[in-house]
Amino acid sequence: MHLGDRDTDWPEFVWTTIAEGHEGWVPAKLFDREQGPATALEDYDTRELDTQADEVVTLQYELAGWWWARNALGHQGWIPARSLELLDDDDGEDA
Repeated sequence: MHLGDRDTDWPEFVWTTIAEGHEGWVPAKLFDREQGPATALEDYDTRELDTQADEVVTLQYELAGWWWARNALGHQGWIPARSLELLDDDDGEDA
């Protein structure tokens, strides 16, 4: 794969092109170098999760300012941390 420029809004992400020609933003810390030809250090799913205002989701883990989350229907994907309000864990859910 090949690493290009960093994103200006999300500087922890780098434009990535894989051999099959697919392109997208991936956290730079998942690679063995900063630019040019690189090797991925772990798998990464680029799927984002659409949400509605006031929707409660369950957070799994955070990476580069985004949370991997699951909604009530079981759909999973990334949500930007700056779009979330964390809830008290009294009800067993995170937001």
